[in-house]
Amino acid sequence: MRGSVISIEKNYANHGMGLYFYHYFRYYICLSITEVVWSSDTLSYTFGSSWNDTSSPVQIIGIGYDYETDLSEVEVGQTIECTGHYRLYTETPYSNIITVMPTVTGSSLIPLPK
Repeated sequence: MRGSVISIEKNYANHGMGLYFYHYFRYYICLSITEVVWSSDTLSYTFGSSWNDTSSPVQIIGIGYDYETDLSEVEVGQTIECTGHYRLYTETPYSNIITVMPTVTGSSLIPLPK
């Protein structure tokens, strides 16, 4: 998926439904979606099949980033490309966001030239 960074927070605690369900992501990025190259059935079902439809009410998604790589060069307004895992509603802190971490095969976040 490709989009424009709305906000970026370092050491972000994302909470699940229970008191002890949380995870600290190295970075949490709020992304305004501009293009989706591919999405899973779960993601398409949740947000609809027409991602590039500007009348769609859902054009923003969270990204939980957990690689050791420093993202200090990523700025608000910059375009990034991202691949990762999306989990539908669960009690975990990984639901309803795209998770980018070493345990997710093929996940990545690539800042595009400014």
